[in-house]
Amino acid sequence: MTRLQALSSAARQRGASLIEAALATAIAGVLTSAALPQMSDALTQNRLRAGSSDLLATFNLARAEAIARGTSVAVAPADARDWSGGWKVFVDSNDNGVQDAGEPTLVERPAITGGLSIRPYFGATYSGRVLSYTPAGRLHRPGGQGLVIGRLVLTLDGAARSLCFASLGVRPVGSATCE
Repeated sequence: MTRLQALSSAARQRGASLIEAALATAIAGVLTSAALPQMSDALTQNRLRAGSSDLLATFNLARAEAIARGTSVAVAPADARDWSGGWKVFVDSNDNGVQDAGEPTLVERPAITGGLSIRPYFGATYSGRVLSYTPAGRLHRPGGQGLVIGRLVLTLDGAARSLCFASLGVRPVGSATCE
């Protein structure tokens, strides 16, 4: 083989052929489509964790404020009905579960966007719309009418996480139940 033939043969083999490029693109497409559902699930779980962590931090703050101030502090939905619309922490000096005139708001959290919903499950006799801490830091129903046992369930795209409430406190769980 002459030197000229060797150079022209090398020049022809520099790039990829159209078939090779199409094959590489097809393989990349298959791998991407296989990874998308797992990425979507990971993003959903991350958003649920972030929402439950934010809510848990709010309850920890309310407990700390009740102890520091020596009075009842309550956590309730911002619109008094739906936890998904945001929530607030307020001093509840008369422990009635309602923010009366002169009882300051300590923290107000906006709604969590993107379809995340938060629903209370506290049994037939208690709505779970207001959760209160005593000056000693114990979680109770406003007015001192019993212990709080139940959960707030955060759901998004069929996945769920819960904040479970019992006499000893609050704990996050990676499912819709507290078991």
